[in-house]
Order: sequence, then C-alpha cells, then structure tokens
Amino acid sequence: MISLPQALATYAQFTPLPVEQVPLGQALNRVLRAEVYSQSDLPRFDNSALDGYVIHAQNCHQDAVTLPIVGSTAAGAPIGIPLQADTTQRILTGAPVPAGASSVVAQERVLVRDNTITLQQAIAPHKNIRYQGEEVKQGAVLAQAGQVLTAGMLGALAAAGVSRVQVARALRVAVLVTGDEVKPIGTPLTATQVWDANSVQIAAWCAGQGIAATTQWVGDTAVDVQAALQQALDHHDVVITTGGVSVGDKDFIRPAASALGLYTHFWGVAQKPGKPMLLAQSREGSVLVGLPGNPAAVTVALAVHVKPLLAALTGAKPPMWHWGVLTKAVKRDGQRTRLVRAVHCVNTQGVNQLTVLPLQDSHMLSNLSAANSVVDIPAGEGECAAGERVRFVDL
Repeated sequence: MISLPQALATYAQFTPLPVEQVPLGQALNRVLRAEVYSQSDLPRFDNSALDGYVIHAQNCHQDAVTLPIVGSTAAGAPIGIPLQADTTQRILTGAPVPAGASSVVAQERVLVRDNTITLQQAIAPHKNIRYQGEEVKQGAVLAQAGQVLTAGMLGALAAAGVSRVQVARALRVAVLVTGDEVKPIGTPLTATQVWDANSVQIAAWCAGQGIAATTQWVGDTAVDVQAALQQALDHHDVVITTGGVSVGDKDFIRPAASALGLYTHFWGVAQKPGKPMLLAQSREGSVLVGLPGNPAAVTVALAVHVKPLLAALTGAKPPMWHWGVLTKAVKRDGQRTRLVRAVHCVNTQGVNQLTVLPLQDSHMLSNLSAANSVVDIPAGEGECAAGERVRFVDL
C-alpha cells in the first residue's frame, strides 16, 4: 500500500498519448500539445466600436460644430474615401474607419438634419475606434500547450485565423462494471440487487471531460472478468473498473490483471474511502484503474486519482490543489488520509471556507448533490480543528 502523495506522483510519470492535428470544429475539450500563434492582427483593421459618425482631427474638441454627411460605410464594406476636415461620414459598428478620421461620435450624441450633423458636445481624439492590432499582434501566442480548449478559446482562435490545432489524441475509455448484484438502471431488481450508480457517474464525469466512455456489465466469474478485461485493454487507452478489486472471493480484477501480464504500479492507497485501488498497465501501454464498488468512493477517486492520470496521458495541466480553512472540526483517521466531501465557498475576506458534509461513509451518496470539493484530512490522532488550513480539490 502506498500513500496518497505517492499515488499522485505515479500518475505524473505517465507518457502522453500521440499528437494529432484536427480542425477547430473537432477540438472542443481537447488538450493542446503545441503553442498556437495568431495568424492576424486583432482587430485586423481600424474599425468603429459603435454606430455613429467619423470626426476629423481638426474638428475634435469643437462644440456645436455642424458637418455635412458625405458618405457612409457599413461592416464588410471597402474602406471609404478619405475623410476631409469639416465633413463627416456615416459609419456602422465594425466598419473600417477611413483615413483622416480621428474619432467616432455616437449617433445619439449628434443632431441630424438636412444631411448634416451637429455635435452636441465636443469629442476628444481617438474615441470609439478599435485600432488594428490593439488586442493581439500577428504571431503572438494565443494558447499554450497543456490548455484544454474551451468554446470561448476556440472562438478566439478562429477570430485570429487559426483553422487547425495540434492536440493529444482523443482518449478511449472503457468502464467495466462487476458484481452480479449490480444491474443497469431500469432493470427489474430482486430483493438483494441494486441499480448501477457507478457507470452512470463515471460516464457523465468522462463526458464532462470531453471523453465518450463505453460501458460494459461483466459476469461475476473469473473467466468473464479476464475476457472482458482483455477485450477492453486491446481497444482502449484507459479501462476503469468498479468493484472486484479487494480480497473477497468474488474479487477477480487483480487476478485477471496478473494473468494478463499487466504491470502493477500499486494496489492499495492509504486513504479513506477508496483504499483498495489498483493501477496497472499492459505491455502495449493501456492503463487499468481498478476502483472500489462503493459509489462515494468512486466519486472521490474520479476527482483525486482519475483526473490527474488522464491529465498526464493527454499532456494537460494536473488538477490544482488549493488551501482553505475548515468551518468545523473534522475527525482524523489514525492510519489513512481521509478524503471527505465538502462545500467550498469564498467568504467576504476572500478566504476559502470548507464545510465538511455529514454522511461520509463510502456507500453514502445523498450529500453528492451539495458537495463541490474533496478535502484532504491528514492521518493522525484527534481532530483537525475548526479554522485549520487543509488542502482541497474541486469535484
């Protein structure tokens, strides 16, 4: 059995998957593996920030001046004729600003009459014009390797002329559910069976990471488990199993992994919940993550263990552990780190406050609708006192 820090250090040693180049439309939630550079200045040209009228430098600072309207430019139109002093041109938001223009006055700040405008108050130079390159210069770095591509980031890249990006190959993840007592949702149950909560939350969690996981329910025999595990490892980068990883008569995951020749990185982590965890790897590089069967232990393991493993495999930045203070005392475990579900909020002084929820046993799920973080309570005697600083990670 290893410690939690040792487990986290193990994940960081995994080699990232190969790189592929994809169009932006296929890059949502993918992990960048190379810097991305702007293909253009942003804005690409001087343009108007609003609907109004362009003002020549000589007419700035003039109050109640009347100017004839000699032209009009809309977004997407060619640049208009150069602006002469003592004249104006109509301009719409996003339209190119003509040479000679120093400012754009908003249409609601002028009086329009007989194809002229009268400024109701003077305007300073360089107002309401978005100048070429003021946001981004061509060749500037827009995104760094290791960043996860969000919808907003993809929009920014598209605006800068980027059409394709280099990302880690999409992860292929399989979920194997063991235990004859566990049945898919909607299946009629006998008096001693339960519905499967684990595959639902694992698949949903993976979807939130941009990963489409496949799910298979496996018969509770050594032959079935070994065959399913071999098939999953042959076709996936990561195989996550739930249940069957401890030392019971029906716990076949570890013997199957051994029979298939997998290298065991560790079996057992000094934590509560989730002590009987298995991390193993095939000769071809596929990774087996054996999780306990209790649903709350699975929830904690996804945030604390699976997320940093997937980050390492895709070249993403590992999840950040933060520091906060407990709002009430929490009992320690004498030998294992406690990973407790909690509510994290920031008080008016900007301090991270952590309120540990009741019902922390590994089979209890009722507090998951409120929990948004996992708190690390170090092993030891007694309690972590209210106000004590502890580490936490987002769920």
